[in-house]
Order: sequence, then C-alpha cells, then structure tokens
Amino acid sequence: MAWCDGVRSYLSRYTLFGVFLDRIRARWADMIMGAGVSAVLIFVITNLFGLSSFWLFLFFIGAFCVGAYAAWRAEYVPYDLIPVVDGPIAISTETKLDERHVVQSSVVIRFTMSVRNAGEPTIAENWKLEIPKLVPGLLFEPFGVSYPDGDCSCNEIPTGALRHVELRFRLDGDYPERIKKLGVRADFAVHFRDVKQKPHLCQFIA
Repeated sequence: MAWCDGVRSYLSRYTLFGVFLDRIRARWADMIMGAGVSAVLIFVITNLFGLSSFWLFLFFIGAFCVGAYAAWRAEYVPYDLIPVVDGPIAISTETKLDERHVVQSSVVIRFTMSVRNAGEPTIAENWKLEIPKLVPGLLFEPFGVSYPDGDCSCNEIPTGALRHVELRFRLDGDYPERIKKLGVRADFAVHFRDVKQKPHLCQFIA
C-alpha cells in the first residue's frame, strides 16, 4: 500500500541514528549550551503562561533531538539522488579503417537516464560506465553527454527536479565480440558524482 511505502521511506531516514549519537557524544560542549538555553526558555515560558515545566521540558528535549538529527543528517547525507534508466539500451557495432587500412570494430552503447533530486540542489557529473562481467572495476568514459530537457544544457538539478541525460559510450578493440558473448542480458553499472563528489551508482540489465 502507498501509505506503507511512505512510512518505510520516513523510517529509513533514521537508519543512521547510531552514528548520530556518536557524533553528539563528541560535541558535549554544544549539548551543555543547548541545555542551558532550553532551561532559560522553560523558566520564562512557565512563569509567563503557567504551563507545567515537565511537559515543556519534554517538548524542548524532543524538539532538540529531532532538530539536531535532521540538521546532522542534512550534512551527512546532503543529496538524495534517484537515478533510473529510461527506455531501451541501444547497442550497435561500428567499423572503420585505421591508418594502416585495417578494419577496426567498436561497440557503441547509447541510453537515457533520469535523475530525480530529493535533497538539496546539486549536480550530476563525471559519468562512467562499468560492465562487471566484462572487466570488473574498469570504468569507460563517455564520448557524448547531452541534456535533452528543453532549454536546459547543464547538469544542475534543483530540489525536487527531474533531469534527463543522454549518454553515449564507445568501446574499441575486441569488446564487440566479448560483449556479444555475454548475451542479451549483460549487466551494466553507471557511476556518477554530485556537487560534493559523493559517488552514486545505478545498476541495470540491458
């Protein structure tokens, strides 16, 4: 159900809570300052409005913990980029004559990706292609990168925006034959980085 997915998505934000507590323990001076300010606010509000100091205390503690965790998470995990491959993967073979008039073959891989930004404004750049079953760990550089979203010709992704990017890769040498042997279900992985050079990965099967 949709509401179950929403609850899971919300709770997944707190999977880093243990790391958050370790960082908080390391910032004990800031905690003492925050507790002092909260105590002053509780004293003032209690005397002005006559509210129970116990409930005010719980309110400030809860607000402080949630706010502190949200601020820390925004710094620790600042960008939530969701990459998806759109449509089919086009794989073609090209041949050409080199300077020695020897026929050279290469395979060209074309596809379009969409990247949705669920976090702070960022960018998507440094695109690389990996074919794990072919050469694990080897990253191929694209020979063509374009952004077909209307007048947009940049890699900036505002908060909540969806950006499309067309990628083209050329693999020379004996890669055409090696890819053909992998069959139609070759595994691919696209690597890219955001504005803070945090790595992202999208894996798919052609």
